[in-house]
Amino acid sequence: MKKLTLVVGLLLILSSHAISSQQLFSSLPGIQDSTIPSVTVQGHGSMTMPPDQAALRFSISDKGRSLDLIKNNVGNITSRFLEFAENLGIKKQNLRTTNINIFPEYTYVPKTGKRIFDGYRINRDITVNLQNLTLLGQLIEGAINLGVNNINPPMFSSKNASGVNIKLHTLAMEDAKNKAIALATSVNATIGRAIDANAVPISFQPRPTEMRMLSADQAIMNEQNYEVGEITHQLSIIATFELIY
Repeated sequence: MKKLTLVVGLLLILSSHAISSQQLFSSLPGIQDSTIPSVTVQGHGSMTMPPDQAALRFSISDKGRSLDLIKNNVGNITSRFLEFAENLGIKKQNLRTTNINIFPEYTYVPKTGKRIFDGYRINRDITVNLQNLTLLGQLIEGAINLGVNNINPPMFSSKNASGVNIKLHTLAMEDAKNKAIALATSVNATIGRAIDANAVPISFQPRPTEMRMLSADQAIMNEQNYEVGEITHQLSIIATFELIY
C-alpha cells in the first residue's frame, strides 16, 4: 500500500511541473497565440520602371523535299544571324542555338486513305539575352532581313531583380503596418509587434505598350520603330500585428 501511494505521489509531482506544447509555443516570441488580440491586414508594394534587359527567341524554318538543301539554307541563315549579332556587340555567351529539328510531312488523300510524302520541315531556334535595349530595333530588323521568319515578343526584365524584391517587401510591409494602425485607431487601440507575415510571390506585369510600332505605316520598318515601355513589379504581404488596448 505504501508503494502504491509513493508512485501516485511521484506522478502528481511530475504533472504539476509539465508544460504543454501550446504553453511552450505561446511563450516564444514570434509565435501566434490565439489569446493575444491581433489584427490581420494585407499590404501591397508596387514599383514601375523601364526594363534594362530582354530575352528574345528567333526561329528559322524551311520546308522542301530536298533535306540537304533546306538544312544548308537554315544553317546559312543561322550563321549569318549569329555573326550579325556579334557585330552589334552582343557577347557569345548571350547567344544560344538549339539543334536542328527535322519533321517529315505528309498529305492525306481521302479517296485512297493513304498518306503521300510532302517533304521535310526544319526548325532551329536562337535565344538572345539582350543586355543593351538600344539594340532591340536593329537586332529585330536585321533578323528579318537575314531571313529569320519567326520572332517571339521580347520578354523584358530587370538586371537588379534581388534589389527590386527587397524594395517591394519593404513597401508592402509599410503599407500593411499603416493599415493595421488605421484599424487599431478605430477601436481605440495601438499596434504592437508583428506576430506573423507571409509574402505572396512577386508578379511581373508588362504594360500593354512595352513594345509597340511607333510608325502608322507598318510597311516601313526600321530600327527606330520600336519603343520599350515599362514593367510593373508587385508584391503582397499578409501580416498580423498585436493589438494593445
